[in-house]
Amino acid sequence: MTNKSRPDTRAGVVYAVLAAASAGLLLFLPVLLVGFSLSVVAAVARGEGLAWQSSVGMSYFFIGIPAAVGLVLLVIPYALFRAASRRVGTRQAVRWVGSLLVIWNAGVALIRVGEAISGPAPTADPGAIWYAVAFGLAAVVILVATVVAEKQARGAAVALVGALAIGLVGLVAVLVAVWGSPLRIPPGAQEVRIVVTETMVRLDPATVNAGDVYFMVDEPDDPSGHVGFTFVSRGYPGQIGGDPEPMSDDDVARLARGDYQGTAGESGWPDQAKLTLREGNYVFLIAGPGGELPGVPPMSMAVLEVLP
Repeated sequence: MTNKSRPDTRAGVVYAVLAAASAGLLLFLPVLLVGFSLSVVAAVARGEGLAWQSSVGMSYFFIGIPAAVGLVLLVIPYALFRAASRRVGTRQAVRWVGSLLVIWNAGVALIRVGEAISGPAPTADPGAIWYAVAFGLAAVVILVATVVAEKQARGAAVALVGALAIGLVGLVAVLVAVWGSPLRIPPGAQEVRIVVTETMVRLDPATVNAGDVYFMVDEPDDPSGHVGFTFVSRGYPGQIGGDPEPMSDDDVARLARGDYQGTAGESGWPDQAKLTLREGNYVFLIAGPGGELPGVPPMSMAVLEVLP
């Protein structure tokens, strides 16, 4: 009897660990999406607005689809949980899976807090605090759900699900309400005017200091005849919604020849935008004939030099 129960217990623990690990991985993007939404709402509340609504929308698209797939695939950890419960009992399986998920999400939250407060600016990422909040909330919700499931309190379970639904609906409603909110430009802030015509883009001024920079776009009288411009940097490594990386002088020279390798472009700017820029170069350009093709120089290019 003892020899038979030990393998069952051991197998049950293995299934429980696998269930928690797979659930943690599949829930990572959904929780990250909540953190991203919180950071967007917080940025708008501070008057920062959205640098590019199209960029934020694309982030939702690229994160949202795999996040939705992850929620559907939660049937996999559920099956592993059922396998664990058949071997060690439902309550024991709930304790194992719930405890491991709480530890996982709390650990991710602590890492995000470290990213938010560690290192000198601009290395520190204040926006990461909202990702920490999201994973911290996930840990609390899972802890409460674990206690509720262990006690088999159906009323409490319904209340928890209802509270989660209300919270998510409320977050979506707030996000929709603040979408498109204008920037609040503080007195004395650095401002750059982007002047665009069908064939030319220029900046006034073309030199700023590192830090927050506010951009105002001067569009032509007839927007339908305007080619539009693209903002080019080295990309957005690290945190979602982070700041663009500056380009070197060599990067700018290569870009002028139509070499876009190692760069990232953004178009579809609003009338006003705010970016936090580091020392280096950032380029605003109008693509040449046929678009941004390798070897085709831009029709017009303006370089924003950011000093220390």
